[in-house]
Amino acid sequence: MKQKKIFVIGPNKCGSISLYYFFEKNNLKPIHWDKGNLALKIISNISANIKPLHGLEKFNCFLDMYFITTGLYISPISLRDKIITHYPNEIYILNIRNFEDWLTSRNKHGNGSLNERIKDTLKESYDPFLEYNSYKEIINYNLNNFHIFDLDDPEKFKNLSTFLNNKGIIITDESEVHEHKTKI
Repeated sequence: MKQKKIFVIGPNKCGSISLYYFFEKNNLKPIHWDKGNLALKIISNISANIKPLHGLEKFNCFLDMYFITTGLYISPISLRDKIITHYPNEIYILNIRNFEDWLTSRNKHGNGSLNERIKDTLKESYDPFLEYNSYKEIINYNLNNFHIFDLDDPEKFKNLSTFLNNKGIIITDESEVHEHKTKI
């Protein structure tokens, strides 16, 4: 049986690098951000009416699908629906955390450069609360293979391991991974 792909489709600064290392230690093939190239590749494929993951076949876990530069902001929200259309039976993980902690962590990311680039691109129209809540819309999609990974849940890796094992993805090490923690 072909292994399902895993899409981590929540906001950045919600444990995506920890999830990357968790997947890697369990012999999956994750790709995380790749300096924005992951999001650029997917959006380029979509724009050319090519399957979103064309050219990314060697990976089976996709995390932090972001690209930001002055003038262009791509987030998983903009990719989500096309990915689901092409891969409806794959695994989708919404990684979330408390909004205020997310905002604090994001504000500190890159000494604030991420927020500066978003504000330069979107000006006054940017609303972080609206963006954050837009990620949660996937809860209403009724996907067959959907899991919420709540960064604030002390059992998050155990629960994720159980979910993935039940979906046929063998997780042999369910111990927690904690990388790149921002001090709140």
